[in-house]
Amino acid sequence: MQSTLDNLQPQRIGQSDLYFVGFAGYAREDVFLKEVEYAKQLFEKKYDANGRTIALINNLSTIDKIPLATVTNLNSALRHIGDLMDTEEDTLVLFLTSHGSKDHGLSVDFWPLDLNQVTPVKLRSILDDAGIKWRIIIVSACYSGGYVKPLEDPYTVIMTAAASGRKSFGCGTDRDFTYFGEALFKDRLRHSQSMIEAFHLANDDISKREINEGRKPSLPQLFVGSAIRDRIAAIEAEIRSRNDGRKKHLGPKLSEADWINL
Repeated sequence: MQSTLDNLQPQRIGQSDLYFVGFAGYAREDVFLKEVEYAKQLFEKKYDANGRTIALINNLSTIDKIPLATVTNLNSALRHIGDLMDTEEDTLVLFLTSHGSKDHGLSVDFWPLDLNQVTPVKLRSILDDAGIKWRIIIVSACYSGGYVKPLEDPYTVIMTAAASGRKSFGCGTDRDFTYFGEALFKDRLRHSQSMIEAFHLANDDISKREINEGRKPSLPQLFVGSAIRDRIAAIEAEIRSRNDGRKKHLGPKLSEADWINL
């Protein structure tokens, strides 16, 4: 964990940097590992966050090279990032994916370890203690809408895979994505210039898929704080401008798909 934190790059003066933390909490299904790894690479390449991303993963295949997804490690990661950030310029993207319970606990499971769940109240406390002001929080789990009220404030965006009383779908070892992760990251955010637009498009995709499969709608939730609404658009415009400058040094014009796959 310490070597991972030591490799994080500090913020760049005068630039709006994104820091990404991915948390795959459930060790017995590979889908959560795969979602975090994909989202991490997406933010590194599309959102110029290379050197400013951390994955915390519970999985036997990564135990020797990636820090465990525990509440303690999440706390350490966010505190360290809070120290590296310019709290007025920079933004955290926190993506948590796991199973969720009806009482809105996010499962943190890696047998035989006895690990504490992530709860909305605990997560709010960790973020506040870390001093991270601007937050984009994405929670992919059943009943994850229960994270909205405890975490909402003017400086925060919250995206969840389901309403507080609904299940989400697509877990399993044989899957690369949950329904929410596939729609948001792979199908929409990868190609969209706007995170908020990507969520709305992903929400439509999920709804159509669930209807076609005869499932009870998961009803993904979105909260956008009053202060961060305009800021997100400005951050995305700045990052697009930087990426355009980087692309000019790569020779012939690349398609968006080629750029993401570099």
